[in-house]
Amino acid sequence: MLSTLQIIIIAFAYVCLLFLIAYISDKNKPKVISSHRKALVYSFSLAIYCTSWTFYGAVGSAAKTGWGYLPIYLGPILIYTLGWPLFKRFVRVGHEQNTTSISDFIASRYGKSQSIAAIVTIIAVIAIIPYISLQLKAISASLQVFDAQQNLFMDQHVNSLFITFMLIIFSILFGTRNLDVTEHQYGIMNAIAFESIIKLIAFCAVGGFALFSIFDGPVSLINAMTTNDSLKALWFEDIDIENFITQTILAAAAIMCLPRQFHVSVVEYHQDKDLQYARWIFPGYLILISLFVIPIVVAGSLVFANDPTNADIYILALPLSENQNYLSILVFIGGLSAATGMVIVATVALSTMISNDLLLPILLQITETQHFKDKHFNRKMLRIRRFAIASCLLLSYFFYRVFDESQSLASIGFLSFTAVLQFLPALILGLFWTRATKIGAIAGLLGGIVCWFILTFLPSLNGENLLSGTSGLTSFSLLTESMVISLFINLSATFIFSKISQQTLTEKIQAYAYTKSTPRK
Repeated sequence: MLSTLQIIIIAFAYVCLLFLIAYISDKNKPKVISSHRKALVYSFSLAIYCTSWTFYGAVGSAAKTGWGYLPIYLGPILIYTLGWPLFKRFVRVGHEQNTTSISDFIASRYGKSQSIAAIVTIIAVIAIIPYISLQLKAISASLQVFDAQQNLFMDQHVNSLFITFMLIIFSILFGTRNLDVTEHQYGIMNAIAFESIIKLIAFCAVGGFALFSIFDGPVSLINAMTTNDSLKALWFEDIDIENFITQTILAAAAIMCLPRQFHVSVVEYHQDKDLQYARWIFPGYLILISLFVIPIVVAGSLVFANDPTNADIYILALPLSENQNYLSILVFIGGLSAATGMVIVATVALSTMISNDLLLPILLQITETQHFKDKHFNRKMLRIRRFAIASCLLLSYFFYRVFDESQSLASIGFLSFTAVLQFLPALILGLFWTRATKIGAIAGLLGGIVCWFILTFLPSLNGENLLSGTSGLTSFSLLTESMVISLFINLSATFIFSKISQQTLTEKIQAYAYTKSTPRK
């Protein structure tokens, strides 16, 4: 049995390795980088989408809902296949406009509005804090699995606080070495691509172990699913179509609206070949992981049938129960990769938005113009970004402490997805409807996020399960109700207020730039 101290040392060494990869990549960056290498790094960095939720939580969802785990993978796959023309346009317009964040993209479309940039930034922070808390919960739970017999960390909250401080240090080291946010983060993207490969190897390894060691291959797996009454009911009886469709829509929207996905998809976009590779590599990555969820869940359901083991950690508990120490270490590192990659890029993206869209306008008013380019001002901006990173992580820890611990990883994840969904109307209408105005976008964003707060956040804070709870207003789940109502209010407000308001000259110029752009084939 691995000791808790050994696991902590392995975790620390692995994160140091990631920093070393980023540091050496930046320090020894070649003058000319192969277009194939750029495209591969870009494509694998997109898998930052696969966080602890998809690494641990998808298994937990499948153990409770059967095929209900698929939407988290299906949504992005649909965007990269059926929705490819839209996504390609989105990326290329953002690249052409030299946008640095999702807030910059939306604000630039609506006359480079500082108000919209600030509103989008605030919504993004509110949305991503629960998502980061999800990573803290997952890392803490994985450590508790190893610590179950040793009780080195008696208090799980102290454990999570230690993890939070570690992530603050590494996020600052990774993300705030340079001030220029328009410059491609070559080192970080190499580290994120490396993490994505490790996640894939780890997930496939434990999936293969379940398929060929616990079962005797696919036929044996199918026999277990069809002969065991509980498994048969789980996989071959009623599917919750309502939640399936709702979650697929949310996952599809998230691939465009999450700040970290915007960063890797748009800010780090270099060339046409990036999208050509990504169109096949990223969906293939998701399909491969989604297939191996099934043997892990079926094996875990049988092995832990009489054990109160949390289904979210089946992927880690399974190799440990079979005394597969090396495989357990690999899975732990894979889960750590899923969490740390998301936290680093998300906090770096949020710190950029906070500094540029909330604090920089204030500094511009109180600082003399000649000081903007001096070293003291640059250092001040870097300190602001570091403070923003630390604040976001500490707020996430606070949310983790006060939030109902009975909530699954999936419930917390969809809480964030329904919040970032509020960016979608302003984004999509901004790409195709020239008449969309700043006033309309502001009305839509505010109306949508207020609905989210009332219909999603408050019930979740009170312990309601978004996936199965109902408000009593309709027969739909809280998640479906929240998504439909908030999206309807958002779209309606955007459309109505755009119709009754006038565009400024800058808005008209930017509307033309976004809607009349003809991206290359």
